[in-house]
Amino acid sequence: MIPDKTLFINTLNNMQIQGVKRRYWMRVLNQKPDKVASLFYEKLDRMYSQEKNWKIAKVLLLKAYPYLANEPEPEPEPEPEPEPEPEPEPEPEPITYNLEYFLRINGGRWGCAMEDVDEYERENGLIVL
Repeated sequence: MIPDKTLFINTLNNMQIQGVKRRYWMRVLNQKPDKVASLFYEKLDRMYSQEKNWKIAKVLLLKAYPYLANEPEPEPEPEPEPEPEPEPEPEPEPITYNLEYFLRINGGRWGCAMEDVDEYERENGLIVL
């Protein structure tokens, strides 16, 4: 924002800005007084970007009026997305054998089949018969 209109007009006179350009800056000053300073700073930066004097003046201006730079604020880093919880693995269904299976692997011997059934039940749980 330009605090003093006469100071801005004197700056236009010192830079020998006349005619259409002067009317443009006066219109901007009347319509957008809060933006005229940053727009004029950008114009100066484009015009005198290669000169050493401007580089020094630019540093001094930005120290006194940091809002002139119009640099966008840095974007905040996105928060990392939480890792999805792994789905619990379903318990494997126990293999169920019927009595015919144990009789078949033992050649029809009932006593041997019952020993295999008892051993399987101790290791794996119940057998659905």
